[in-house]
Amino acid sequence: MELLVVLLIIVLAFSGWLILRHFTRPAQKPEPGRKPSAVITLTRPDGSTDVRDVRPNADGGSFDEWVAEQQEKARRIRSGGPAKIAAVHLEEGLTRVDLRGLPSSRFRIVGTAHWVTDAERRTYSAQEYELVREPNNEHDTRAVAVYGRGRKVGYLSAAKAAGLAPELDRLGEAAFVVGGDSVTEHSIRMWVDIPRLPALRAFRAN
Repeated sequence: MELLVVLLIIVLAFSGWLILRHFTRPAQKPEPGRKPSAVITLTRPDGSTDVRDVRPNADGGSFDEWVAEQQEKARRIRSGGPAKIAAVHLEEGLTRVDLRGLPSSRFRIVGTAHWVTDAERRTYSAQEYELVREPNNEHDTRAVAVYGRGRKVGYLSAAKAAGLAPELDRLGEAAFVVGGDSVTEHSIRMWVDIPRLPALRAFRAN
């Protein structure tokens, strides 16, 4: 009987220790500079699936740009390969409005895989781009396309376009000239300088 009592005390003590340890354990924090991981499931045309643990890269850029990049990669996997390239050129005679004098921030051009091949990126990337509104875009009526050297190379991310579109519409139909950066020896990403909204709101075209 005494042995049973001793065993019961040991079991109760161990259980109490486990409970105490559970409630006093410090919460795990994500590593500095890294966002929590996320799991996505991609379905291929043949019905097979690919479950991936993804997280934003630590090489700069906003979170909505990272989301756009992940969506682009998912579309490529679902379609069974790289996106079909569509060569679209800037409409001739479109009025040019120069916004390069406005304060701006640099962001990655998204969706480039649909408009230029990897080999064409160096040809059509530049330090100068044109922004063109696409109010009739079937996917997003606030879409803002980016043209480099007269050819469409991609879009602003949906989040950036949503804020910029009303101000571009106010200025009228035009090709809005902005700065940017081309691909480098180590990266095929293309970057565009987006005017900051307060400066754009105060801007008046000549």
